[in-house]
Amino acid sequence: MIREQLEKLGLGEKEITLYLAILQKGRVSIPEVAQITGINRTTVYSVALLLADKGYIVQDLGSRPNMLIAQPPEELRYLVQRQKNIVESLIPELHAISKDTGYSVPKIKFVPEVDLESYLYSEADRWDKSMMEVDSTLWSVQDPTFGPKYQEWIKWYYTRPHTDNFKSNVITNAPEQGMPQFRQRKAVVLDESLDFNSAVWVRGHYIVMVSYKEKPNYLIEIYDKKLAHNLRELMRGIWEKNKT
Repeated sequence: MIREQLEKLGLGEKEITLYLAILQKGRVSIPEVAQITGINRTTVYSVALLLADKGYIVQDLGSRPNMLIAQPPEELRYLVQRQKNIVESLIPELHAISKDTGYSVPKIKFVPEVDLESYLYSEADRWDKSMMEVDSTLWSVQDPTFGPKYQEWIKWYYTRPHTDNFKSNVITNAPEQGMPQFRQRKAVVLDESLDFNSAVWVRGHYIVMVSYKEKPNYLIEIYDKKLAHNLRELMRGIWEKNKT
């Protein structure tokens, strides 16, 4: 069962055998693990390099002989998250070089309440990169309670150095209460009779909706260039007509 799950994480047969042997011993030399596994020393050395590169083990090069040390099993969570972040950042770049640039299937992701706030922090750079490819502007339509609810995240977002040249144009239906002012962030207030009950952002080629007024809270992310373009133009039109 363990071997099957490790295989799903992308480890080969010898990588799994070596990793489990090192994990069982905790700290072991290359000659010793070669004897335990029956894998010759040259192969152990090359496979150990692969495991170290993937983050499953570390090598104590200061000891004689060199020792192989298994990372704690909990480290697997960070390895998987790192892979996930790489894939998410890679998707837009692959789309950019895709042969079929005229049409792409929208990519939709659902984020439950338990992961929502951490997702706002972890994915901000990816959204920012997409914004910089378009107009460096975060366009949003949102209820005025979003700002106060996520004030700490907003403060963090606008105090990062690379956001100095960003703009955030917020379309809302009532004044935000208790919100600090940020040079990059401007708002227009429409009629209070309008019923905005979530936040909808256009960030480059991404559309992000955060539902936060009713339980359970959740986030939906859509990657679609055409839909993002049209929503951005709609928000731009509303902004230009109502800004003072």
